[in-house]
Amino acid sequence: MTASDRFKLKSRTVVMVCFFIILSVALRLINIDSPIIESHSFRQTQTALTIRNFVEEGVKFFEYETPLFGPPWRVPFEFPTFQVSATLLNRAGIKNIDVAGRITNIFYFYISALFLYLISTRFFKEKQPPLFILFYYLFNPYSIFWSRTCMIDYCSVAFSTGYLFFLIRWLETREKPLSTAFYLSIGFGILAYLTKITTVFVFIPLMAAVSVYQLWDRTDNRTALLSGEFLGKNIKLIVLIVIVFVVPLILGYAWVLYTDYVKNSSPFTTWLSSKNLSNWNYGTLKQRLEGTNWLKIADHLHVLVPSFLALFIPFGFWYTLRENKKTALFFFFSAGGALFEISSFFNLYVIHNYYLMAVSPVVSIVIGTSLYAFFYKFTKGNKIALFVTIIILTLTTIPTLSTTLAFPLLQNKYPPKITLYDFLQTITQSNEYIVIADFDWNPMIIYYSDRKGFMLREQYTTKTGKFLKKYNFTTVLLRNPNPEILSNWQYTLEIESGDFKTMNFHVFKVTDNSEILQKWKEQFGLTNNQ
Repeated sequence: MTASDRFKLKSRTVVMVCFFIILSVALRLINIDSPIIESHSFRQTQTALTIRNFVEEGVKFFEYETPLFGPPWRVPFEFPTFQVSATLLNRAGIKNIDVAGRITNIFYFYISALFLYLISTRFFKEKQPPLFILFYYLFNPYSIFWSRTCMIDYCSVAFSTGYLFFLIRWLETREKPLSTAFYLSIGFGILAYLTKITTVFVFIPLMAAVSVYQLWDRTDNRTALLSGEFLGKNIKLIVLIVIVFVVPLILGYAWVLYTDYVKNSSPFTTWLSSKNLSNWNYGTLKQRLEGTNWLKIADHLHVLVPSFLALFIPFGFWYTLRENKKTALFFFFSAGGALFEISSFFNLYVIHNYYLMAVSPVVSIVIGTSLYAFFYKFTKGNKIALFVTIIILTLTTIPTLSTTLAFPLLQNKYPPKITLYDFLQTITQSNEYIVIADFDWNPMIIYYSDRKGFMLREQYTTKTGKFLKKYNFTTVLLRNPNPEILSNWQYTLEIESGDFKTMNFHVFKVTDNSEILQKWKEQFGLTNNQ
C-alpha cells in the first residue's frame, strides 16, 4: 500500500468516526431537558441530590451531603467525581441540574468511546474491526438509553478504559519505565476505583493478560518466563506493573473504609456500610446455582445484545483464533471480563439492569468483532449475505429499539398538571424537613421537592421519633395509615389525603406548637385536627 493509499484510508476512517459521533450525539440530545424520572429514577435522583447540594452549598469532596436520612445528611458511596463535573457544567451555564447531569454522563460516555476505539486499534491489523466495535458501542439501544441518564457509571467506565489504555501504551511502546503513560495509567486507575470500584473489575482480566503477554513477548526463551534469570532481568518492570495494579486498588479500598466510617456514625445509615451490604453486592453461592437468576441477567442483557446478534459470536471466536495470539487475547479476555464482573457482583446484576453499563465496552468488543468476522472474513464481503443479514437484524432489533428508546426519546416529559413535588414546595419552607414512609429510599420526592428529608424504610422506633423531634421535620408523607409515626407529635393536620395524583400519599403537617398549628389551618384553609 502506497503512502497515498494509506492517507486516503486514514482520512476515510476519520470521516467515518466523526459521522458516527455526530449522529450518535444527535440521538442522545433528544429531550435532553426531560426530568430524570425514567428507569431507576432512585439512583439518578440520588446522584442529582449531591449535585444540587454542591451547587447550592459548595463542593465538599469528603463531606458531601445526600440529604436522605436526616442530619448530618451524609451517606457517601462513590467519590463525587461525576457530581463535581456536573457542578462545574452548571456553573458554566447549564443551570438545570437534570440537564447538567445528563450532559456530564454523555461527555464521559464519549471519553470511554474514544479510549475503547484507541484500545481496539492496538489489537487488530485491519482498520475495520475497531470501527465495528465503536459503531456498536455508540448505537446499541442500551448505551443510547443509559448514557443520557444522570448516572455515574459511564464516568467510571471512562476512567477504567483510560486505565487500560495507558497501561497498554506504556507496556507496548516500551518507553523508559517511569514514563508519562505509566503515571497516567495509575491516575486513571485511582479515579476509576474511587468513582465506582465495581466497574474496574471488568477490565482486570484483560489488563492482567496484556501484562503477562508483554512479559512473554520480551523474552526469547518463553519456557523460562518464571525462571529466576528472567525475573532477575525484569524485576523492575514487574514491580512497576504490580504498582499499576495495586496502588489504585489500595486507594479505592481506603475510600470504602472512609465511607463506612461515615455511614457507621449514624444509626440510620449503618445498614448501608459495605459489611452490611456484602450479600447485596456479591450475592450468594445459592443464587449463582439457581438458573432463574441467570435468566434474569440474560433478560437484562437482551437490550445490550439482542438475541439475533448473539448468533454472530461464534464467528468472532473462529476469526480471532485463526488471526493471531494478540487479537485472540483481546477477544477472549474481553468476554472473560464480562463474565468475571457479573460473577463477582452477581446479585447486583440480578437486581439492576443499569449495572451492565460497566460491561458494555467489552460486550461491544465481542459483538463488533463478531460482526466484522462474519461480514468480512466468513462471507468475504458477499453483498447478498450482507443485505439479508441487515434485513433480519433490523427486523429482530426494532422491538428492542422501540421499547427501550420510546420513553426517553418520545415520552419523557412531566404531565402538565400539578405534581406532588410542587405541592410539597407550597406547604413547606426551605428549612423544613420531610419524613417519607413506604417509598423505600427513593430520593425522587426529596429531590424534586427541593427539600431535605428522612426516608423511613424500616419499622418506626422510639429512637427514630426522638431524632425527628430533635430536628425541624414538619411534614410527613404516608402511603399506609401509621398512627404510631404521627403520635410522635402533639398536633397533626392532614392537608391532602387519599389518591394524590398517582402516588397515593397522605400528607400531614406535624408540630407540638398550637400556634403553628393554627397558622397552618389558616394558611391551608383546613380545620381537621387529628
